[in-house]
Amino acid sequence: ALPDTAAERAESVTTRGPDAIVIHLTEGVTVEWGSAERSADKALVLSSLMTAVPDAKVYNVSAPDHPATR
Repeated sequence: ALPDTAAERAESVTTRGPDAIVIHLTEGVTVEWGSAERSADKALVLSSLMTAVPDAKVYNVSAPDHPATR
């Protein structure tokens, strides 16, 4: 479900459990994905966030209705 803009930059994926998926992108950027639930929604939100805030180091889409960046 990862959008192309993130998939092209993906280096690794780590997890501390089924609800704590983290995707590591190039340049030290991370995506806090959370669980696999609502992955299509998370992908759309992530794509929008990466366009709107291209210099963020953390994209948190674990709750796609309330995303965050840092």
